[in-house]
Amino acid sequence: MFAIVLFLLILKSRFLLIISFMYLMAMIISLLTYFVNRFIGIYLKTIFEKREIWLNHAVFEG
Repeated sequence: MFAIVLFLLILKSRFLLIISFMYLMAMIISLLTYFVNRFIGIYLKTIFEKREIWLNHAVFEG
């Protein structure tokens, strides 16, 4: 990936530079969305686990 970007930067063409920057932005955005989705998944999992524990406690207590 980085070899392609470096090759395009060496060519000094504006069109290829724009494509390489778009490619880098797409990679950064995809990584950010991956980590955000992972964080949201972990957060929701903990919320549902706490809710399940609370519901079990309420059912067993009467």
